[in-house]
Amino acid sequence: MEFSEDDRPYEEIIRVISPPHCAKGPHGCDACAEAAKIKVICLVRVYFDPGQFARPLMELSMDGDTSYYEFDVVRRFENEAEAIKYALDNGIEDMEI
Repeated sequence: MEFSEDDRPYEEIIRVISPPHCAKGPHGCDACAEAAKIKVICLVRVYFDPGQFARPLMELSMDGDTSYYEFDVVRRFENEAEAIKYALDNGIEDMEI
C-alpha cells in the first residue's frame, strides 16, 4: 500500500475498464452509454479513503470485502503484453485482463 500526495492510502491495479465520461453514468447520459462500449486496459489507482474531490467509483473485492472505491486512471496500455510487462517491472500483482 502506498500513500497519495494528500496522504490517502491507495493501491495500483490493472483492469479492463470503460473510460468514465460523467457522473450520470450510462443510464443517464448518451455519451456515457457510448463510452461504456469501449474497453481499455488501464493502470488504475484505487483510493481506500474518500477524498475532497469527486472521482469515478469502481466496485472491487479487496481483502474479501466488496465495496465501491474512488479511482484515477494513471495509464492506458495498448495491449495485454504491455500491461503484463509493466506489472512485472513494477511489482503489480493485482491484474485482471
